Amino acid sequence: MKRICLMMVGLAFILSGCNKSEQAAETPMKESIPAPFTWLMNADALADVNARSEQQDYRLIALANRGTTVIGVDDPAQQQRLKTACGIRHVEGLGDTLDKRLDPKWRKQALDYAKAFNQAMITKCESK
Repeated sequence: MKRICLMMVGLAFILSGCNKSEQAAETPMKESIPAPFTWLMNADALADVNARSEQQDYRLIALANRGTTVIGVDDPAQQQRLKTACGIRHVEGLGDTLDKRLDPKWRKQALDYAKAFNQAMITKCESK
């Protein structure tokens, strides 16, 4: 009987421990975002496009590398036309220097944001 009670108590501890680790995995850990990407914490591409276009800021997000690349635009001629018409800006974490200590998922998330932002902003810029 003691053996069964001990097994039940042990099982209860194990199950409660599993439940806590599931909850921890579901809760986003804001403090784990590396410094160059903290701006992603509250980033909303469409809301940001609307806010900037209301201020008549139609600049697109570009990658600062040996040349300047508008993120999400493949055609070089279209890139040049958009740079002239809309302007460009750079965001933290999307330079040509890669920090190997940082998890690449943050750079990917920043690039995904930039693509969504640029797609929406190109429409606003071309219709201004």
